[in-house]
Amino acid sequence: ISIRPLSKKKKSKKYVTLLLTCNATGTEKLKPLFIHTYQNPRILHKKKEDLPVNYYWNSTAWMQVLIWNDYLTKLDRQMRLQGRHILLLVDNAPVHIIDENTNLTNVAVHFLPPIVMQE
Repeated sequence: ISIRPLSKKKKSKKYVTLLLTCNATGTEKLKPLFIHTYQNPRILHKKKEDLPVNYYWNSTAWMQVLIWNDYLTKLDRQMRLQGRHILLLVDNAPVHIIDENTNLTNVAVHFLPPIVMQE
C-alpha cells in the first residue's frame, strides 16, 4: 500500500484468464485452464504441451464458448476414463453455453442463480 499518488503511467493491457476447478473440500484440484493472447509465445516455443495447464489463446484472452465446450469435452473424457461423475457449479455467464453437439456423460453442469455471484 502506498501513501504517495500513483504515477500517471498507462495501465497494462496484458490479460490472461485462469479457470480453476476443485472439489468442495479443496483436496482435489484439476489441471487449470489458462487463456493467453498469444498462440505461440516465444518463451514457450514447442513447450505448451508440457505446461501444467490446459493452454488456450485468443486476441482478448477471454473465455469463449468454443474454449468452454472444448474444456468440458476434455474434462468429461477424463472423468469417463476414471469411472467418475462430477457436478460443476458455474456462474451464468453468456460464454458458459453448452453447445448442442457437446454430449456430456460424466460431467453435469449446474448454473448458479445471478444473485449468488453478486454477493
